[in-house]
Amino acid sequence: LRTDLGNESEYGFGVMGSVTNIPRGHQLSILLSSSPRIGPDGIRNAFTKWGEKLQRLHHTKRPSDTTLEYLQYSTDNGAYYYYHTEQNLTYQDTMIAIKEYVDSVSLPIQNWLMDSWWYYKGVNGGVANWSARPNIFPDGISYVRNRTKWDIVAHNRYWASDNVYAKQNGGIYDFIIEGDLALPQQEAFWNQLFQDAKLSWGLKVYEQDWLNVQTQRMNVTLETVDITRMWLLQMGHAAK
Repeated sequence: LRTDLGNESEYGFGVMGSVTNIPRGHQLSILLSSSPRIGPDGIRNAFTKWGEKLQRLHHTKRPSDTTLEYLQYSTDNGAYYYYHTEQNLTYQDTMIAIKEYVDSVSLPIQNWLMDSWWYYKGVNGGVANWSARPNIFPDGISYVRNRTKWDIVAHNRYWASDNVYAKQNGGIYDFIIEGDLALPQQEAFWNQLFQDAKLSWGLKVYEQDWLNVQTQRMNVTLETVDITRMWLLQMGHAAK
């Protein structure tokens, strides 16, 4: 998108110039949605229309759950409890105390976001093991879920090359490893990851963050025309 053209804008679509090979018969589809920028809802309407078109394309429906219909308590970057707890308290006790305060002032919060402070990091800060560290949740995430009754939106970042799931590190799943990053290659990996999280501690929504690092710092995602799409589709199918 170029906006330095005076009163006009220029949109460009296509395959990235870094791609080294395009298979015969490869097709590229673009879905563009717009809405008049009128009033405070203009941009939101554009995104809503875009989402509705994507849902029709992929035969999905907008779910009805607490993450869409109620306020959320976030511990994301910029929040007071981002890599920060109450003095002398674990994250487990801090979140329970937050829940008690929220109830005392009757805030309609029904879910919360666990940002990147809760799981194991590997080389260069990537994800080594997407499970809770005992110093964060001494009694497990399920204990906090049972005490708060809040649905959980769980953050994840880029996969580290030393993650415990890759065959190269003694795991059972196929990963492409480049430098300090890794990219999962099997939908079975996502099925297992989400199933374990849902059954053991009540995962409601998975948030895949740091897409820029995962895609822009690996040659395989920059040079291969369809591998990023496959990665995201596998993730999406497993999340259904």
